Amino acid sequence: MRFPPFDDEEPPLDYGDNVLDVEPLEAIQLELDSEEDASIIDWFYDPKPLINPPAVNGPSYHYWPPTLPDMANLYRLGHTLSDRPDNNASYLFNKKSFFTVKALNMAIPGGPVMQMTTTLGFQRLKRSSLINLWRTS
Repeated sequence: MRFPPFDDEEPPLDYGDNVLDVEPLEAIQLELDSEEDASIIDWFYDPKPLINPPAVNGPSYHYWPPTLPDMANLYRLGHTLSDRPDNNASYLFNKKSFFTVKALNMAIPGGPVMQMTTTLGFQRLKRSSLINLWRTS
């Protein structure tokens, strides 16, 4: 058996036939407390929150001075998401082998092929030569 089990002769799924008619699931929303989250409960789930002129200067959100209760609530709600990486995230991925293969420009059997591109090197060379030309003139 070949892993990953992808078949090149299998036609790709058509968006119109398979996904277009499927109803989306309900959106996940936090249950906000009316006392703790009183400063953000009115606008937190709005599609374009704080559009009124005292809070934001229009739809660009260029300037928004949040109040201290707003910042405290947003910080508390943001910490429900974990910022620590999961130990199982790289369970089937060997980083040492990946970096070695990428450095040697080889292929892992059954894995992706890494090809070196010279465009970044050329862009760096071009920038440095322009800087050197600017310094000498």
